[in-house]
Amino acid sequence: MSFAIAETAATFNDLLASPIDAIVLATPLEERALQAVAALEHGKAVFLRKPFTRDAHELQLIVDVARGNCMLLGLELARIEVGDAREIAVDRDHLFDAINSALAALRYPRIERIEGTRLHVAGGRTIRFVPSEKAAVDDERVLEKWVEKLEQSKDFDPDIEWINDVAHAYDEIVKEFDRVRAPAP
Repeated sequence: MSFAIAETAATFNDLLASPIDAIVLATPLEERALQAVAALEHGKAVFLRKPFTRDAHELQLIVDVARGNCMLLGLELARIEVGDAREIAVDRDHLFDAINSALAALRYPRIERIEGTRLHVAGGRTIRFVPSEKAAVDDERVLEKWVEKLEQSKDFDPDIEWINDVAHAYDEIVKEFDRVRAPAP
C-alpha cells in the first residue's frame, strides 16, 4: 500500500479507476453519499469530512456499503470535553461531535428516545444539549490517525457501527436547535 499527498484526476470516475487505495471526500454534500458508495464499491477506503452527508439515512447507506464490501470507512470526528455528560453546551457546527463524545464517554449506550434536545439512553441516563456560541474542540490528527489505521488494513472496522445512532440523534436535535433559534414570524 502506498500513500501520497494527493492525486488528481479529470473526473471522479477517473479517480475510481486509478490505483489509489483511499479517497478523502470533502466534495459538495449533494454528491458525497453517491461518491462514497462508488468509492467503496471500487475497493477504495473512504474518509468523510464534515458534514458527512445530508441526513442519517445517507450515512447509514455508506456504513452498510462499507460493511458489505469490507472496506475501511473513516469519519472526521473531533473530541469535545463533555465532563459528566449530563448537560453539554455546544454550537451547532460541533453538535455531531458533542453527541459522539457524550455517547463515547458513556461507552455508547443504546439510545432509548430523543425528546427535543435530550437524549435518553440505557441505564436511565439523560444527556441535554444546550445551544451555545462555541465549543472546545480537539480535532487534531483525526485524518492522520485514520491513515495510520489504513496502513494496517483496509478492512471494515466494526467500531464505526455506533455512528448511525449518533447521526439519527444529530438529525433530531439539530431540528430542535433550529426551531429554538428561528426568529419569530
